[in-house]
Amino acid sequence: MEVQRPFERKGLATGRVTMMLILETASILLFLNAGSFFSTTSFRESSPVVGLAAVAVLSTWMLWSSRSRGYSRRDLGLTTSVSKRWWLATLALCSCLLALGVASEIQQGVTGPDVRGFALLQLAFFNLTFGPLFEETVFRSYLFRRAGEGLPCAAPWAPSLFTGVAFGLWHLPTPLFVLYLGVDLPAAYTGLAPTVIGAAATGVVLGEIRRRSGSLAPCILIHATANGLNTISHLI
Repeated sequence: MEVQRPFERKGLATGRVTMMLILETASILLFLNAGSFFSTTSFRESSPVVGLAAVAVLSTWMLWSSRSRGYSRRDLGLTTSVSKRWWLATLALCSCLLALGVASEIQQGVTGPDVRGFALLQLAFFNLTFGPLFEETVFRSYLFRRAGEGLPCAAPWAPSLFTGVAFGLWHLPTPLFVLYLGVDLPAAYTGLAPTVIGAAATGVVLGEIRRRSGSLAPCILIHATANGLNTISHLI
């Protein structure tokens, strides 16, 4: 089986290409931030219909843009051809996350709202699809590839840093939704710095895993494990 080589950047971007990357990323965060509408951990108000529409529009855009730019599956990390070393490292990390998460929940007890029955199934489905599949496709597949050709920095870790910061900002409610609900902007964003910083740091790590492994698969598995802990917490 052929193993994917780590992602390699080719040359430096021009100012125009960099500006287009920044504008595209900002547009995604401001107008198509689907997470804002699904009652995320950073903002409890929700509008699932708008969220699903944002998912559909952004998915369509990424598909069209990827095809028009001639991105291959390898360019986007859409392959399971990962070295045995990376699979073992990923499984070890996921096992550690599960063990630490379960141990923490048992020690602290249930701290969140009680979720049972169909609501728990909905939560599990959302946690194991939206984050691991959609968010990883947006940040570690599409935007990671765009950053690889759109950043003026030649450092190999630059796309990981760029997409990590964007991933952190993705966990903020979009200002348009906050204003629509009539919520005071400063109040809506108060206390969210730890969430953004934590998500950004996680995004940088996942970006490096994507770059070094050459595949999105390890990122999806790690993201699914981390999100799965939220569902497990309601079963303990």
